[in-house]
Amino acid sequence: MKGLDVEAGIAMHEGDEVLYKQMLREFIALYGTLGKQMPQWIEKREYDKIKLHCVKLGSKLHSLGAYEMEEAVARMKKFFIYGTEHRIDEFKEVFPEKLNRLIIAMRLYLQGDLL
Repeated sequence: MKGLDVEAGIAMHEGDEVLYKQMLREFIALYGTLGKQMPQWIEKREYDKIKLHCVKLGSKLHSLGAYEMEEAVARMKKFFIYGTEHRIDEFKEVFPEKLNRLIIAMRLYLQGDLL
């Protein structure tokens, strides 16, 4: 699935697909609206909120196999590390696009349970 390496995610959870699916559901519940919030925070220069959520996301994305989104969040964190926060504007559109694509992939995978 585009944006989500399911096999890697399951492997990160010691082959426990049930646990992996639960982690995906929790991710969607916790971060499903972040695609709307992040552009607003970027617009308002609310850097503390952006940094906090980038740190929270970074640790979760890798374990879910969400490498594309993990890479975007890592780039965002680098802006803060190198003091170039002003360059974060490019993520007003990129962040919600990638997050929405990831959440769609997660939901499609989870719907497989229902089919």
